Amino acid sequence: MNLDFSGVMRRAWDITWRNKGLWILGILSAIGAGGGGRFNSNVRLPNGGTGDPSQQFRNLFPNLDQNTALAIGLGVACVALIIVLVFYVLSVIGRGGLIGGIQLADSKGSARLGEAWAIGVKNFVTVLLIGLVVAVIGVVIAIASVFAAATVCLLPLACLGFIIVAALNVFTYLAQIAAVTERLSVGEAFNKAWQMVKANIGAVAVLGIILAVIQGIVGFVVALPLGLILVPLFAGVVGFASENRTAGGAAFAIAGLCFVAWLPVLIIVRGIVETWVTSAWTLAYRQLSTLPGSAPAAAPLAPPPMAR
Repeated sequence: MNLDFSGVMRRAWDITWRNKGLWILGILSAIGAGGGGRFNSNVRLPNGGTGDPSQQFRNLFPNLDQNTALAIGLGVACVALIIVLVFYVLSVIGRGGLIGGIQLADSKGSARLGEAWAIGVKNFVTVLLIGLVVAVIGVVIAIASVFAAATVCLLPLACLGFIIVAALNVFTYLAQIAAVTERLSVGEAFNKAWQMVKANIGAVAVLGIILAVIQGIVGFVVALPLGLILVPLFAGVVGFASENRTAGGAAFAIAGLCFVAWLPVLIIVRGIVETWVTSAWTLAYRQLSTLPGSAPAAAPLAPPPMAR
């Protein structure tokens, strides 16, 4: 292999631990990296309702007319959409700033949060477009894979599709790293990332698998305490089922408090892991760029001037 895996991961951890301000950007970057869940619309609520949100809303506020309820619903939806967009913008800035901060830390020995943030803002459009293009491609492949999985004879193609979707996540990292560290356009970043993957497919695949396994182990260990929340949740369900709403409500409250207490730990650990993984990919990219036959990497990234 033409990549020093242990050296890359050790150096990535050193940068992560010595530049704790980058954890904030890691947390922001991780916001856009995760997937969202979906509630089951057929769940029956403790009061015996149908589980239809509009019906539950009418049950809670029986005196509201339909137009007022519709206006409130649209208002809540707009606020939720704005919040989602704000967090998505912050995640894009976080990813670009994290890459730039890691390059600064590797070149200069340290990176300040303000410097890294300014780099993320400067590269916002490029990082955003790269992520959107790859995301659209990934969604198309994922949908095709789901339909293929429904047909037994096309199941191998479905498996291949899911593997490609996972590989696109790595390709996104490399393209965004190329754009930020070498100040490339979207097309140039895609081309550079593609050339690097073709020339170093084995090293990229092995590093991707190693990082995915470590992320999975860390995520499993950190999520284990959440299993304790199932105890009061189960007690709450039993309480409502036996018409003991006081005991059920208390159990649900305990479960909620436990989740809120552990949530900061989950967020911080997720930010640290995101910083370390991005560091590993950035360092690997820089190392592979210096190999014979590779395009020369750009000079170390200079942070944009900041107002004082």
